[in-house]
Amino acid sequence: MSGIILDPTSSSPDDDTSLTMFALHDVSALCAAIGDSSGTAVRARALWALHVHGPQNVSTLSTLLSIPHATLSGHLRTLENAGLISSQRVDGVNKIKTLNRDVLHNLIVQLNNLFFKGEE
Repeated sequence: MSGIILDPTSSSPDDDTSLTMFALHDVSALCAAIGDSSGTAVRARALWALHVHGPQNVSTLSTLLSIPHATLSGHLRTLENAGLISSQRVDGVNKIKTLNRDVLHNLIVQLNNLFFKGEE
């Protein structure tokens, strides 16, 4: 599955609906990737750890979050499939996970447009 990239031009600032159906679908898909009934806390904590500590390998994230490596790997895969994080292999062995700040920023902008447009 390819990552979902929110297009900040997908809704017009003058449009009363704030978001097109396409952008709303993107927001829904990203929110689902961050949290479902079984993974909300783990995925949110992983995103926060990458934000605070910068790029990390899974072993280091597992230690930082006190979550078993195997459990964390599945959650990181979900976040990567949604495009919220990316992986890069270094030294031929380790995969470094990086927060995709642009995707997260676009999600925040879209949510703000959806819920708070015109409330200033």
